[in-house]
Amino acid sequence: MEATVQGIFTSGYLPSSIGDYFELYEIIEPDVDNLPGCNYKWALEKFKTVAYSLEPSLFDLEKARDYFGSTVYEEKNPVRLIFSYLGLAICSYYLNKKEHVPAYLKKALSVPLPEPGFLSGWGKAESKKNNFLHALSPRLGILAETSAYSDEKRERKLYDLRKQIADCLESM
Repeated sequence: MEATVQGIFTSGYLPSSIGDYFELYEIIEPDVDNLPGCNYKWALEKFKTVAYSLEPSLFDLEKARDYFGSTVYEEKNPVRLIFSYLGLAICSYYLNKKEHVPAYLKKALSVPLPEPGFLSGWGKAESKKNNFLHALSPRLGILAETSAYSDEKRERKLYDLRKQIADCLESM
């Protein structure tokens, strides 16, 4: 089953929500492991720590929130900026600050995207197993294979993500 933004907030299981987040992200920008050292990368690392643990730590989730919060002020890449706001929404949701979720989703929707073709060359669109999802998949009961995605398909997925965020926001 394909991950959705709505599913992130309805699963009720934090590792599953984070798994969905990574599934959505890695389709659009698949070369996650080669991000430069930055707050966004550290936020993703904290998300992975939470997802892998048997009892997710609120401390790690709060650190992820802090890193995502810093990222929204420094990130220029619109894809990472959108996913930073989505990360903030997930952290707020699971830290029982659900009143902040709509504001973060609205901010994700307000991120302007460049002209078509902007994803060309961002990340590697080659066939590969998704390392994070592949490792987490037995716990979540999902098949974690990603196939090659053209830049055009990745852009369509990003626009689809924005529609999902808008639909999720509307249903809140």
